[in-house]
Amino acid sequence: SYYRLKIGIRLYPSDCDGAGDSEGVVMKLDNPDQRICEDVSTFTSRFVDLSLIVFRYTISTVSFIGVLWSIAPELVMVLLVYASLGTFVSVKI
Repeated sequence: SYYRLKIGIRLYPSDCDGAGDSEGVVMKLDNPDQRICEDVSTFTSRFVDLSLIVFRYTISTVSFIGVLWSIAPELVMVLLVYASLGTFVSVKI
């Protein structure tokens, strides 16, 4: 990819043939298998992090709604209507 090529040229100019030329630069460090492995590792790590964040906030929201429901069920309904209307208005704008 273009981005990887530019970063490689910038970080390792002595390992590139024609280092300042954006066209036709051949990296001696080119290893597609390692790049794919790093990309998959990064994707997996970020996916797991995002999944855990979504899970944590979902559990927190459900717990909060449960506690609030036990205190004042009417308030939960008002807040759900308020959030729904706010979402609807912001999507329409």
